[in-house]
Amino acid sequence: MSASVKLDCKIIVRETTLETQILQGFPYYLSPNIPSIDFYEDSEVNKIMQIEDFITRCDDLDFLILRGLFNEIPYSKLSETIYITENAIRYRVKRMLSWLSLETEECLLSTIEEYISPSAIDNAISIKSKQNHR
Repeated sequence: MSASVKLDCKIIVRETTLETQILQGFPYYLSPNIPSIDFYEDSEVNKIMQIEDFITRCDDLDFLILRGLFNEIPYSKLSETIYITENAIRYRVKRMLSWLSLETEECLLSTIEEYISPSAIDNAISIKSKQNHR
């Protein structure tokens, strides 16, 4: 499974480095006028990486549960539809919450909805179920 992400970005325009001399002992030259940017310290990038990890961990049942939660299907009805117990659904929801360090089902849904569309969840279910039947 793969994910595509579109990010807003800005290009930092600066002068050419054509005639810049590399300082001895440094692998690269940083202009003192431009602050160093650490990709992994960016909170939005970290959130996207966390969502990607979440998607990777989910199996087809997890995605079926998410789809049911988005459609506001009660656990009792959902358990009949996907053929697992209500306790198994509760366990899986708690596990998904822990993967994203969240506390409530509402937080889980709003976080997922921010990055994953309902049609993407349907696609994930299809992909994961094909992988399981190989």
